[in-house]
Amino acid sequence: MPRQFLKIAAILLLLGFGCPGCAYMSKSGRQQMAYQRYIRKHVRQRQHDLARAQAKAKRQMKKDMKTLPADDPQMTATVDRMEPMADPITVSAAPGPESVPAPTQP
Repeated sequence: MPRQFLKIAAILLLLGFGCPGCAYMSKSGRQQMAYQRYIRKHVRQRQHDLARAQAKAKRQMKKDMKTLPADDPQMTATVDRMEPMADPITVSAAPGPESVPAPTQP
């Protein structure tokens, strides 16, 4: 029984190492996996830094808004007098070049 188990395990092990689809079995596969981990790590770090910068900017804006003096709305009770406007200018229609009769030649 143990001999049969060892035989089957050896065959499966040889087939597993011979399989070209396994990413960790070749040099280029290991390099690709390492590059994917590198990219994932740095994207996460960039997102983390961006979120921290946004939170800091938001805190700074709130702090600046609290230090600004509050502007009370100003209301005026007086009404300004409007000055009389000039009469509108009327423009007469001047005859255009198409309405002028063409001179006749003798």
